[in-house]
Amino acid sequence: MVECGGDLGEVGGGVRAQVAALGQVLAQQAVGVLVRAALPGAVRVAEVDLDPGVDPQLGVLGHLGALVPGQGPAQVLGQRRDHCGDRVADGFGPVARRQVAQQDVAGAALDVFTVEPPKDSPYAALETVILTPHIAGSTAEAQEAVGVQIAMQVREYLKLGVVQNAVNLPSLSHEEYVQLAPYIDLAGRLGAFLAQAGKSGIEGINLTYGGALAESKTDLVRNAAIEGLLQGSENVNRINALTVAQERGIRVHEEKEEMRRGGAATLLTVELHTSTGRSRATATVIHGEQPRLLEFDGIDIEAPLEGNLLVCRNLDVPGVIGKIGTILGEQGVNIANFALGRERTGLKPVKALAVVQVDAPVSSRTLDALKTIEALLEAKPVQLG
Repeated sequence: MVECGGDLGEVGGGVRAQVAALGQVLAQQAVGVLVRAALPGAVRVAEVDLDPGVDPQLGVLGHLGALVPGQGPAQVLGQRRDHCGDRVADGFGPVARRQVAQQDVAGAALDVFTVEPPKDSPYAALETVILTPHIAGSTAEAQEAVGVQIAMQVREYLKLGVVQNAVNLPSLSHEEYVQLAPYIDLAGRLGAFLAQAGKSGIEGINLTYGGALAESKTDLVRNAAIEGLLQGSENVNRINALTVAQERGIRVHEEKEEMRRGGAATLLTVELHTSTGRSRATATVIHGEQPRLLEFDGIDIEAPLEGNLLVCRNLDVPGVIGKIGTILGEQGVNIANFALGRERTGLKPVKALAVVQVDAPVSSRTLDALKTIEALLEAKPVQLG
């Protein structure tokens, strides 16, 4: 920038266009991005509309900024000295050094140089000129600081899973990550649960965030749910999960709403649209770290979302629960938790749901034995780790 009057001129495009636009907001008269008017040979990236009553020449400017691809300021503005006049002249050439020294120009701040960082610059002896490297990491101090920062970010990711300053993922502070971590884990488990217990052939995914989640950055929560749903697929992780789903033609929709259910303030609902119908599950985290299933396909239930599960759908008739327990006992399967729920639609026959947590994975032999129960409609094993 060169100080000499009241108007603002910007040479170049892109960043300079943004500066010129900001100048208008700040009530200065932005002459414009003078790429076309003052620099016919420069690449025009963007342009702020010129005031037709203002002659776009550097001589009327109070502030001058230049950023032109492929050329330094001295080369660019030096070519136009005959057009711009000696008052601002080329603010970065020999004339400018004399003007700064004589205080005709109040001062200059330069950060673009042919060689980075600049060596033996003639401007270094001028007290009213500030020189800074255009690439902030060029100084020895910056190189050390960047190295330390990168090492700390890698450590935070490896120890805590905190991702900071990623180009393809929103950054979370440590505090934000601590609050979201249980729900990121919950989302992965809920996605994996639906992938194994729900309907196959995913065409669309709807995610609804309720309570505190509705006010949070949910990108990692979403990606964890998709990763769980696409488990077993190669090269799917929490970074690229959304992209992989979109590449497979899977529609992903998200919405946030304030809601409460059974005293749970923070809820996550995942609904699948498949070629054979819909599957929906809602879950939360209790005691700060325990994932809990609250609803599955319209049936209220409270079951842990961890370990080895057996998901059974059956007609709500006497004897089914006892038969399931007997067969599991005969097969040497120990039951850790037995959660039950049933439809409240009023339709007959009433269907019921059982989510049984067991100590070991359910074998195909055990599943075959369970299928002998007449009222049992379906039994699916689920492994959540």
